[in-house]
Order: sequence, then structure tokens, then C-alpha cells
Amino acid sequence: GVLRTVRDLHLHAMERTFGGDLRLGANVTAMTSFVPEIMAAIAPRYPSLNIEAIPGDSGDIYAQVLSGDLDAAILVKPDFPVAKNCRFTLLRKEPLVVIAPALLPGSNPLDLLRTQPFIRLSPGNVGGRLADRYLRRMGIRPETRFELTSLAAIAVAVDRGLGVALVPDWRPPWPGGISLRKLPVPRGDGDRHIGLLWMHGAVR
Repeated sequence: GVLRTVRDLHLHAMERTFGGDLRLGANVTAMTSFVPEIMAAIAPRYPSLNIEAIPGDSGDIYAQVLSGDLDAAILVKPDFPVAKNCRFTLLRKEPLVVIAPALLPGSNPLDLLRTQPFIRLSPGNVGGRLADRYLRRMGIRPETRFELTSLAAIAVAVDRGLGVALVPDWRPPWPGGISLRKLPVPRGDGDRHIGLLWMHGAVR
């Protein structure tokens, strides 16, 4: 609309100093890991650039980039092709790991998945779908005790001894005050990809 056009023209006029407003979406783990570092790096170099960080689910903020409501987003790459008018730059690959209570005996991640109560990452999450595919490929049907949508909540539940989980090894920080073991899984070729998404050719 008119207001967006005015904002584009204002930013275009200031592009030599990288000024104006930038609306940056970020999924939950990126909001606490990547976003503070980005702000710390940008603030002293571009004092005229104002960043508004908008938290959200990766699917929601992907749609907001497509609609123009967000200028860019740090998110989990969807497990379908990114729209042709978008660009995606990979920032981090996150392999699947089994997380288990620190004092739980056993070091074989597949045995733990077979024998321990399982805390499942919801399949509404890309990481949850990656975990489900891995379990099917390995022929493992764990005993699901809980299903959660939050990686941080899963880490706390594992710390409390409620079970083990199969999750992407997300970038710190993890929840404080917990004690876990992270065990890489064999033949784990389904990484979660975190990256920066923006509309190709957008002024901002």
C-alpha cells in the first residue's frame, strides 16, 4: 500500500547509511541465539538502522515474508521448495541427537530410544518430522509418553527424568540449570537447516 511505498522510498533515500526500519522475524531458538548477536554486530556500525525482532513459528514467519509483512526472517527451512521469489542463505545445520538425563545408564542412543519413555517433538515442527522419519528408517517405535511443541520444554522434561527425546541439536543457549547428555545418532542424514529468508529484489 501507500504507507509501505513511502517506507521503501525513505529507506532507499537512506541506503548509503543503511538507515530506516527493518522487521526481522525469528523462530523461537533463533530469537535467543542469532538475533542478539546480529543486533550487537549491527548496532555500532549502522546506528540509523532500527530492527524490530518479531518472534513466531517458522511456518508463520515464512508466510509473513511472502506477504511483505516481514522484511526478512531467521527460520527453519521448510521441507518443501522455497518460493522462487525468495532467497534463503544457510546459517547452521543442526543434526539430530538423543538427549537423555545425565544420570541415566546407557550410552547407545538407539537402545535408549527403544527402551526409555519417549518425549516427542510435535510433527507440526520440521524437527519433529525429521525425527519421525529417522525413527521409521531405523525401525524404532518408541513408547511416547509426552508430545511437546517446544524444544526448551522438551529439554527441561528430559532433565526431570521424564524420558528421552530425539531433537535437532539447536544453537545455544539451552535452558539454564539443566543437566543432560547429548548423543549423536548413527546414520543421521536429516539435519534441520536454519537460515535467513528474504524476498529477492525487495528494497529493504
